[in-house]
Amino acid sequence: MSYITDPFNKRKHKRELFDCHDHDLNHYLKRILSQDIAKNLGAGYVCTDENNEIIGYYTLQNTVVSSRDYTSETTKKVRYSEVPSFLIGRLGIHREHQGKGLGAKILRDALIRCFEYKSYSGGHYVVVDASSEKAKAFYERYGFISTERDPMRLLIPMKSIQRFIT
Repeated sequence: MSYITDPFNKRKHKRELFDCHDHDLNHYLKRILSQDIAKNLGAGYVCTDENNEIIGYYTLQNTVVSSRDYTSETTKKVRYSEVPSFLIGRLGIHREHQGKGLGAKILRDALIRCFEYKSYSGGHYVVVDASSEKAKAFYERYGFISTERDPMRLLIPMKSIQRFIT
């Protein structure tokens, strides 16, 4: 499968003008992402225009999902207290590109990566922590389900991702 993003490269990708109307996401991309990558705390992927200006990005980290947050299907099949999973830590779209479907395309890109990476490290779910009700609704449109303990923490099983990306 092909990707619409590339791994973030601080020398190649221009991030200074990125603005997604979210101070935290802007600050993270401009000041912290390259440090997290250098410390092996996560990975960043960017979608750029023809001038290498970043128009969208997301980050991936490894995480675990506790049995208290399993979907009913997982509860029936898995006996472990935790399962390895992937976390989309951040996802941002430049304000000039919002509302044009780029967010869905970048989310699909992230899900494809997670689906492919699961064969290397294992991964039962992809997890997101929605920062707002609007973000939560976005992820729910693509099959993410809120956990009972935290309605802003959503997850999607790999089986559902397979249906979404094929």
